[in-house]
Amino acid sequence: MDTIFGKMKFDYGWESPYDFELFGKKYKILLRAEADNETDGISDKQEQSFEIYQTKKATYSKLTQILLETSIDDFEAANYKPTTLLFQQNGEFTILLDDRQNEDDGIAVVLFPNAYVTTQDYYL
Repeated sequence: MDTIFGKMKFDYGWESPYDFELFGKKYKILLRAEADNETDGISDKQEQSFEIYQTKKATYSKLTQILLETSIDDFEAANYKPTTLLFQQNGEFTILLDDRQNEDDGIAVVLFPNAYVTTQDYYL
């Protein structure tokens, strides 16, 4: 049990279910804190970033929406479904979205510390 993230299980990283809202729709996604192995635990930077995210959750949801709208057209944006809120060991956090039509063509919306959109293939 992490004092910031709460109860998580280890599966090639720490994870638990999480509620996420995008374009006014609620999704059940995976909250994930990257770790190389179970003994690594969750880093201080991951905890600090999660606290930042939690205090500005609505702002980051809106930022995700804006980045998607400016990066891909409206028709294509509807094809993407959020699946994971990922916290890297260095504190960076990202929303991963899968393409409903082709799961191999997902995108990553990096929110912190610098906001940008890229492909999941490139990001991961």
